[in-house]
Amino acid sequence: MNGIYKSSAYSFLVRSSGHALRFFVGLLLARILGAKGYGVYSYAITVISVISLPAILGLDHTLLRFIPKFLNENDKGRLRGILRFAHVSSTTSSLLIALVTIFATTFFAQSDHYVFALMFLTLPLIIAGQVRQAIIRSMHHPIWAQIPENIVYPGGILLLLLGWVTWHQSVNVEEAAYINLIAWIVTLIVGYVALYKVEKPLHLNEAKPTFEIKQWFAPAIGLVGSGLGFILLSKGEVLVLGKLRPSHDVGIYVAAARGAEMIQFVYEAMTIVGVATFSRLHSEGNKVAIQKFVSQVASAIFWFTTPAYLAILIFAEPLLSLFGSEYVEASGVLRILTTSFFLSSLSGFIIVIMYVVGKQNSVAKWMWCFAGLNLALSAALIPNLGIYGAAISQGISLVGLKAVLVWVYKREFGILSVPNLSPLQAIAFVKTRLKKSNR
Repeated sequence: MNGIYKSSAYSFLVRSSGHALRFFVGLLLARILGAKGYGVYSYAITVISVISLPAILGLDHTLLRFIPKFLNENDKGRLRGILRFAHVSSTTSSLLIALVTIFATTFFAQSDHYVFALMFLTLPLIIAGQVRQAIIRSMHHPIWAQIPENIVYPGGILLLLLGWVTWHQSVNVEEAAYINLIAWIVTLIVGYVALYKVEKPLHLNEAKPTFEIKQWFAPAIGLVGSGLGFILLSKGEVLVLGKLRPSHDVGIYVAAARGAEMIQFVYEAMTIVGVATFSRLHSEGNKVAIQKFVSQVASAIFWFTTPAYLAILIFAEPLLSLFGSEYVEASGVLRILTTSFFLSSLSGFIIVIMYVVGKQNSVAKWMWCFAGLNLALSAALIPNLGIYGAAISQGISLVGLKAVLVWVYKREFGILSVPNLSPLQAIAFVKTRLKKSNR
């Protein structure tokens, strides 16, 4: 437990820096492209999020489940085998999805055809990056895992955007898509340099790879299903909004969502550094230690997220005005989405917990139930309530899913993933861990 708080501090720094960079990228794009152009750009990214899930084959979560186990057992044969399996599978899926994008672009309006084609070219890069990130995280290097996607990618876009605006005075949607593609290429290169540095000390080339493809591939259907369900749960309302409302509405909604996402950096940081520790505790079968750990993580998420939550509620209008005056009308949406994210974080990292304990099929089932609810509510509410209907649909579905998964985990394993709401105990716990980590 001492190590997790040291890692959490660095992870918090990287994640918060990444969120800040992404926020400024979104802010700059929103101001430069306007609500309509930003809506087209954001809608393309949402479509990519949905399409990429089947291509990853659930490998990101499979690696998080098996690599820590092989490292603990010093089983270099199976470790090298699963790494090769992951690289080959992701490369194959990347090539296939690249072909799919060529045909997929024909389904979009002619005016946006080229933009979507450029955006879809990033799919193979995104898929390969997700696999690489999962490998590094599983090897207990969460900081190296986060830097490419959280620092290099948004930082690259920000620098390229500023350079392009300085040189050409303006950026259109097509040029923004080119910048996005270049940033992903640079991110992939940096990511694989990091992977090489992490793998090199293990001397895996000395081991003969052992493959258990059937076992590794077995969770794929459930993982892909739950992943796709989660995307539809968290982004489905954007898809519906884009079909029922003009690009302007999509743009201001996504800007509000971008602001609300800032509240999640503590949750994401604790999840990334905590998953390997939870995987080890689960393999040891110590329920007392597991209960203590998940409650501590949930408590830390709650108490360190609360100040950010209150700040966004109070300063919603000034925050959105940074994107431009036309975005301020989404201040109510920002408050709804922020409240949804805050309430959902009370469950700790329950979704990842369910993956690690092998309940991915159960997650997929419930994910699809609430994804369907999100789509149905969006279709019913957006025609009359517009962007507010989209926010309400997303919030009800997300909070509902997390609550059900907490109940399922408690029923199956007798462990409750909720925070200790005593601030004094939480503060005392953090102080104790910080003192121990400094010894």
